[in-house]
Amino acid sequence: MKAIRRVLSLAAAAALILALGTGTLASGEASGGASGPASLNWEQSAALSRQNAAIWQDGGGASYADERIVSKENDFTAVFAEGGSLSLDRSVIFTSGREAQSPNSTMHFADANFYGTAAAVLVGTGGSLTLSDDLIVTTGEGANGVFSYGGGITMTDTVVECYGNENAHGIDAVQGGTIYGVGIDVYTSGINSGAAATDTGGGIIELVDSALAARMAPGVYVDGDGKASLTNTTVTVGFDRDGNAVDWAYVTNDGRDGVSDETKQNTAEGLVLTGNAVITAMDTDVIAPCGVKFHSQSATSQVGVLTMTGGSLTSTACDVIYVTGANGSGVLDGVTCSPAEGRYLIRVCNLVPANLAEPGVGAKICAATGDFTLKNGVYTGDVWALNAVEEETWGAQLDGAGRYDNSLVLTVENAEWAGAAIHVSELTLSKNAVWAVTGDSDIGSLTVGAGCAVELPVGAVVTINGAAADALAAGTYENVCVTLA
Repeated sequence: MKAIRRVLSLAAAAALILALGTGTLASGEASGGASGPASLNWEQSAALSRQNAAIWQDGGGASYADERIVSKENDFTAVFAEGGSLSLDRSVIFTSGREAQSPNSTMHFADANFYGTAAAVLVGTGGSLTLSDDLIVTTGEGANGVFSYGGGITMTDTVVECYGNENAHGIDAVQGGTIYGVGIDVYTSGINSGAAATDTGGGIIELVDSALAARMAPGVYVDGDGKASLTNTTVTVGFDRDGNAVDWAYVTNDGRDGVSDETKQNTAEGLVLTGNAVITAMDTDVIAPCGVKFHSQSATSQVGVLTMTGGSLTSTACDVIYVTGANGSGVLDGVTCSPAEGRYLIRVCNLVPANLAEPGVGAKICAATGDFTLKNGVYTGDVWALNAVEEETWGAQLDGAGRYDNSLVLTVENAEWAGAAIHVSELTLSKNAVWAVTGDSDIGSLTVGAGCAVELPVGAVVTINGAAADALAAGTYENVCVTLA
C-alpha cells in the first residue's frame, strides 16, 4: 500500500515562498487584484482568473516543463486552463494568496472555494490539463490545490499540499469535472479541507496507487451526485505530518451549528458521502477518527452508495460506518473493519440541529436509513439504529433537533460477524454466514439461511414475538429479542 510522501512542512512552505520569489512565471504582487462582485457565478469567477492567471490557456495546446510558477495574489489562480489543452511537467506551482474576506475582497469566502478561483491550478469546462511529476502548494484559506470545474485533469507522480486554515481542498472536481490520478500524493492541514472532494457535486475523481492525507478534514468528500473511485490507495485522517494524532477539539463562535463560543468536537472522517454520492474502493486502506460517514441535511430520497472490496476501515475515535440524517447503503467485501473502543461497526441516527435542517422544514427531517452487506470476511462490532427515545437522550443538547425511529437493514453473506444487533429492522444471514451474539439484540425480522448459524452465549434468553425460544435455527422470525445473562 502506498504511503504519503512527506514533502513539506508549513515552515518549509514558507521558505519556498522566499526561495522562489516571483519565479520564472508570476501572476503579480499580493495586491488582491481587481475589484469584483460581492458574490459570483462561474462566469464572473472565470473572468477574474482569466485576467490575472500566470498561465491562461483557451484553445489549442501548450506545454511547459521545469517551470517555477508562482502566484501571490489573493482571489486568483496561478494556472487556468479555460479551454484547449495544457501540460505541465516537473514544475513547481505555488500560490500564497487566499480568498480574501475583507470588505474590499473581490468575492465572498464561500464562493471562491466553490469555483476554484484561489486554486493553484484551475481547469474550466472545455479545458484539459496534464500534470506530471509536479509539486503544487497553496498556503491560503479557500485556496484549493487542483480544481476542475467541468474540465478534465490527468495527474501522475504529482504532490499536492494545501496549508490553508479552512476550505482548502487538495483536489476538487465539480460540475462534470474529472480528475484521474496515478501515483499522486495529497496532503491538507486545515478544517473543511478534504484531501479529495467533489465539493458541490457532479464531479468524478479516480485515483490509483495514490495516498491521501488530511489533518483536520475528511480524506475523501463526495457531495451531491459526485463519484470517487480509489484503487490501492491509502486514506489517512487525523494525524500531523509526524504521525501524531491530532487533538480534535477546536473553538467555534459562528453559531452555525447552534454552538457559540464553546469548544466543539471536530470528528473528521475517512470517507464522506452526501446525497446520491458514490464511492467505490478496491484494496484501499482508510484510517480516520470515523471511517465512513453518510450525511445529509434535507428530507429527500437520495441514497449514498459505498462499495469496498479488500482493504481496511480503521476508526481511531468513532464508528466504522456512521449514517446521520441521511440514507446510506453499501457493501463491504473482505474488508478488515476496526471500530474504536466502545464505538460501533455501524450506527444509524438522526441528530440534526434545526438551523442545519431543510429550509422551511426546520428540524422535522426524515429518519436516517441504512442498508448494508458484510461479505467474505470476519467482522466485529455492534450495529445500532437509534430509536426516538435514544435520540432524545443523545441529542438533548441539540435543541430543536428531530427525533425519529431510524432503520437499519443488514445482510451477512459468507462471513463471520460478532456483535449485537440493536434495533435492527431486518437481519439476513446467507451463504454459511455465522453471527456470534455478543450483546443484547432486538430485530424486527431475522432470516437465518440454510447452512448459517446464530451462536448464542450460555444463558442467553431468546424470545420470538414475545414467546420463549431455545435457539434460532434456519428460518424466518419476527420480533426477535436476545438478552444475555
